[in-house]
Amino acid sequence: MTTLRRIVFSIALAIVVVCAGLLITNFDPNNPTHRRYSSEVVLSTGEAPSDTIGWDGERVLSKDLNHPKNDENIPVLAFCNSRFEESGQPPAKHVECIYFSDAIENYRVPDFYSDDYIAESKNSATLMIGQERNYKQIQAFAIASADLGRPLYIFVRHNTRVDAQYYDLFDNIEGGIIHYFQTTGYTDQTDFYLLLGIIGGLSVIIIWVGISRIVTYFMPTPKSSVVVPEHKASRKARKSFDDYDDFMSNAGDSARRTLDDS
Repeated sequence: MTTLRRIVFSIALAIVVVCAGLLITNFDPNNPTHRRYSSEVVLSTGEAPSDTIGWDGERVLSKDLNHPKNDENIPVLAFCNSRFEESGQPPAKHVECIYFSDAIENYRVPDFYSDDYIAESKNSATLMIGQERNYKQIQAFAIASADLGRPLYIFVRHNTRVDAQYYDLFDNIEGGIIHYFQTTGYTDQTDFYLLLGIIGGLSVIIIWVGISRIVTYFMPTPKSSVVVPEHKASRKARKSFDDYDDFMSNAGDSARRTLDDS
């Protein structure tokens, strides 16, 4: 029973610790921010002009990635059409082509580029196949991702509607579309389940400790063994027996000596 109590208590405590850790840290190993959702609420549709909303997503993502935006440094890195490689001329001032492909129209600049990933912020309500500019941009990033061997991550709002064709671009590359930016009033479903795990684990611990105390209270305590003192009559009888044994032993010794003298 004691072993069972210890096992149940250990499992419940482990659940509480793990759930609390994930809840506090907002940890997710599946994208380079290592977060399930953004550290800040971003501006969303109707709260500011579209350019400001887009910039706000880039700002928050830069903070969470701990990486500067691509356009904060000169030259700006870009994926370019092959004609720029042939001409040896950049497509624009302060732009450096780091990848060339005939499949890319003109040139495309990702929001974030590193040795480990390519990342783009899309703080918008939708990513639809009819938004040709967005689709061709992400398509170009996917082509570069496959050839360069770098994962591609597209960060969108938690509730952004995304057409299936965008997901199809990730069939042969690592990364994905990450529903990441939290907006006003957003509640993360995973946080809700983690909170339930904490409450459940604590409830099991409290109930089990209570049961253990009740069982301990009503269970009789084993009595320690008591040394029963030897009875006076028993001591007297044992002493008489010992005296008789000594007398007989002495008598035998005396008889032997008499025989030896004779």
